Amino acid sequence: MTTGCARWFKDLRAYQQAREVSRVGFRISNSIPKEEMYSLTDPLRRAARSGGAQLSEVWGKRRDEKHLASKLTDADSGRLEAQPWLGEGPAAGYRSPAEAGQLNSRLGKAGEG
Repeated sequence: MTTGCARWFKDLRAYQQAREVSRVGFRISNSIPKEEMYSLTDPLRRAARSGGAQLSEVWGKRRDEKHLASKLTDADSGRLEAQPWLGEGPAAGYRSPAEAGQLNSRLGKAGEG
């Protein structure tokens, strides 16, 4: 990414961070047993990819200040939604608390922009 104004939503640092969170979230979710597909894996994956989807959608409507603010709030909400799901896996013994903590740390940093 170059400095200055973004020319496309993929140039946004927040979008790049959201994609990284999505990749790590999917990797972690692969270690969750199949019987947890609907109760843990699916919500974690949806939450992890929500931020990037919201940011790409808002790009097309970025000239409307109210819509921009609303979609940015939605993107931030998706980031926050993933955090409780990450706590469920270690609590049930599906993955290490350190691994979940790593993604939670990334989710926190994504909010700092």
